[in-house]
Amino acid sequence: VLLNRFTDLVFENETGEVKTEGSKKEGDWKIYRGGDLASLDSSDGFTEFTCLHRLDGTDPDVREVSTEIVSDLSMISLCDAQNLCKKNPSKFSPDDFLTF
Repeated sequence: VLLNRFTDLVFENETGEVKTEGSKKEGDWKIYRGGDLASLDSSDGFTEFTCLHRLDGTDPDVREVSTEIVSDLSMISLCDAQNLCKKNPSKFSPDDFLTF
């Protein structure tokens, strides 16, 4: 099983800050962790978030920014996932993505 441990962290959509889940509002992104991912615990201050999804790969907006991993599981950067949600809020939401 791939990176499946939930933490009490959220990525606040408005400010871009990582906060505890107790402060989660609609539109914030839950963060899952399974170890040190892309230097998440790095002291250099650089953090890269990646999202997994099972969205329709035939949708041109999704296909353009996603990389298929296996069958119907794809990955996308948090920035691209947020842009999809902003561009098509009736079609995509943070709940469509698992963020690591």
